[in-house]
Amino acid sequence: MIELPDPIERGEVACEDWYFDSKVGDQHRCGCGRLFNLEDGNGVSADPYAIPVCPVCFKEWCEENE
Repeated sequence: MIELPDPIERGEVACEDWYFDSKVGDQHRCGCGRLFNLEDGNGVSADPYAIPVCPVCFKEWCEENE
């Protein structure tokens, strides 16, 4: 029998990987390359494990999805 990975555990692992891979000092690197503080970042998905984006990318996403 093939054991499928638990989707919640996959989400947790993806978040942990992003956290450590994107960490630069006290900040994190957005997919666009900008550095931002996690307190200023926002997710662009209802997924609780969505990777946060910088405020600039969040603003652009909001404008595109009005």
